[in-house]
Amino acid sequence: MTAMRVALFGAFDVSGDGAPEAVRGAIPQAILARLALEPGRVFTADELIDALWAEPTTAVVSSLRAHISRLRSRGWGDVLVGGRAGYRLDLPGDAVDIVRYRALIAGQDASSRIDELDDAERLWRGAPLSGFGEFPFARPATDELSTLRRAALMELTHL
Repeated sequence: MTAMRVALFGAFDVSGDGAPEAVRGAIPQAILARLALEPGRVFTADELIDALWAEPTTAVVSSLRAHISRLRSRGWGDVLVGGRAGYRLDLPGDAVDIVRYRALIAGQDASSRIDELDDAERLWRGAPLSGFGEFPFARPATDELSTLRRAALMELTHL
């Protein structure tokens, strides 16, 4: 039995036991990707709108709610939690490749540092957030990850 996994390196992908049906459409995938970058964190509707729409229209709140409602009805209801406070993806951090990557890079155990950095590098199976470049949340995240990777590779060469 394999727990649900969300891949944000390379093409967006969800796998494992209990994984909902494939998500179609850039906005629904972007909603999940943004939430998956910080699983468990509650995002207000305004935060998600800012993350997803560079120039939101007056109808964007209704659009966001409709996308989330469709996601929940297509198998995401158990992990896409919403309420008055906002929305969150109820997954452990290690279910998301980018979150695992960040944790491995942040590791400080000198005795296993090479293994941590090697494991992190293996997770990098393609450009982070590939296909999400049009969304405002993607650029800062990809810039941060590129900086982390450069530092990790530099550290690895010195070990």
